[in-house]
Amino acid sequence: MSVNGHGLVTGANRRWLESWGYEADEITTLHLRDLLTPESHKYLVDTVYPDFFRSGVCRNINVTCVMKDGSRRNGLVSCLGERGEDGRIKHTVVVMQDVTRERATEAALRQSEERFRGSFEAAAHGMALASPDGRLMAVNPTLRSLLGSDEMALRRESLQNLVHDSDKPTLLNNVGRILAGELESAQMELRFPGQNGKTIWGLTSISIVRDASGIVAHFVVQIVDLTARRETEERLKTARKMEAVGQLTGGIAHDFNNILQVIIGNLQLVQDAMDSDASKDYAREALEAARRGTELTKQLLAFSRRQSLAPEKISINQMIGGMNSIIRHTIGESIEFKADLMEKDAQISADLSQLESALINLAINCRDAMPTGGCLTIETRSVYLNEAYATRLPDITPGHYVLISVSDTGAGIPADVLDNVVEPFFTTKDGAQASGLGLSMTYGFIRQSGGHIDVS
Repeated sequence: MSVNGHGLVTGANRRWLESWGYEADEITTLHLRDLLTPESHKYLVDTVYPDFFRSGVCRNINVTCVMKDGSRRNGLVSCLGERGEDGRIKHTVVVMQDVTRERATEAALRQSEERFRGSFEAAAHGMALASPDGRLMAVNPTLRSLLGSDEMALRRESLQNLVHDSDKPTLLNNVGRILAGELESAQMELRFPGQNGKTIWGLTSISIVRDASGIVAHFVVQIVDLTARRETEERLKTARKMEAVGQLTGGIAHDFNNILQVIIGNLQLVQDAMDSDASKDYAREALEAARRGTELTKQLLAFSRRQSLAPEKISINQMIGGMNSIIRHTIGESIEFKADLMEKDAQISADLSQLESALINLAINCRDAMPTGGCLTIETRSVYLNEAYATRLPDITPGHYVLISVSDTGAGIPADVLDNVVEPFFTTKDGAQASGLGLSMTYGFIRQSGGHIDVS
């Protein structure tokens, strides 16, 4: 389209006429402002014209055009001016391009990106965008919180570096298959390092996004935290194992105890019938060995939750206060004893002698963990276990409980054997120091009493 120095249209090509809806003989009465909205014309006059009159050129100016039928379209305007002898622009070639479709596409794309960004940022599971070489381009707040790191630190990493070493082959294999076109997406369970050395289990989904030419633009990575589920599964697995061991142990202990009772009874009759002191000494030693076997079966029955209990109402703080002297005597002078008890005493229903024995057992374990001295602390608290927490524990119902915590300042138990410490005959001590039944008895008694024990 051409325009004279007064802004009047002097001609236009066929493409422009078809786009704007005019006939050739209609345009000579038009002024440039007739083809634009008032806002666009004002923008040209105030902002574009001053530079155009100086340089004679303007490029890619966004305007809103008015068609012959009154409809409006997005337009892109570029101008090239021709100056007269006096140096003023006398004639201008105007290129007006209808970019309505392109602008609509751009707006739809922006809207789509905004929706994705909103969903990305607000997602309840971890999300990240990774470049084709695995570098993290964006990380949402949930994933940052899950991994305990900020976005800038994570964006310096690659996805491969975030994954546990043992799981890297699984990740790389699936990504390779996606890049090769064998898969559009892949789903796998991977481990990620979390805060304080904690391992995060994540159900990880990876999908590919390609550009218009089919080239890989980026990967979309989604990570659902499975850690709590995994921990619950491990607890249930341990509980089932302990239940099976308990049933086996209880059955053997019960039958063995019956046999021992027969042996003890007959040994007593033999002892009474003997005249020789030497023979009676032999019988007495045999009786003592059989009675030690009886004590062992009692310990095994305690673990298997088959012992006879005499539950009664017990005031926890009062009981622990009454045990102060025996606990101090048990742990020795090199270890400090602290009792951090709740302000208001609480009552529970349990076998008093068995509960006292359980606490003494725990105190002995703490003492043995601090050979050079330290501090033993017994705390009591009133706690409420909600449904979400209770469902993670076997045979525990939601409700109010009394927490008795026994802790020490010793070296602790290695993490790789923590799940085994309540198994019968398992011990981290030298063989001469312990039988490996103390914690087993405590575990069996607490479970039989409707409680739960947690070792950390």
